[in-house]
Amino acid sequence: MSCNDVPGKPKQDSEKQPNDPGAGQAANDPGAGPFPARRRRRVDGGRPRTVYVKLGHAEWTAAATGARDRGLALGAFAAKATLAAATGGPAPRRLGEREQALRECLREIGATRTEVVRVGTLLNQAIAALNSTGEMPPGLPYLAGRVAIVLARLDEQTARMLSRG
Repeated sequence: MSCNDVPGKPKQDSEKQPNDPGAGQAANDPGAGPFPARRRRRVDGGRPRTVYVKLGHAEWTAAATGARDRGLALGAFAAKATLAAATGGPAPRRLGEREQALRECLREIGATRTEVVRVGTLLNQAIAALNSTGEMPPGLPYLAGRVAIVLARLDEQTARMLSRG
């Protein structure tokens, strides 16, 4: 789901994200989970015990979908679900459509912010070359236009997220 998606509208096959469960990635691929791979904050003192679980394709798909619906990494979902079953505690809560849409908007804003930084760095380098040589680098007009496009996209995404308030 993206900021442009309507909650409840089924995705077309062409709209599936590369990290969606069942999108053709191997189960042992680090990017195959329901979210892009990223490092999470560790627990103080670490976790000295490791559990390995083997799942069939259908089981993995169900677990990955459950994790994605709750906004958790697959390992965190498995740990929370296991502890809830063992202790009788609350199971991981499913995110509502609004929460899922807001999380996706935040991911898009984060990706656009990263693009702003990258394009801004290139623009800064081009300006430094202009200042040192006195000649305009050939890519400078393109970069200036690209900065404007990316900033406009960031403004649009931010406004869309705030309107969901």
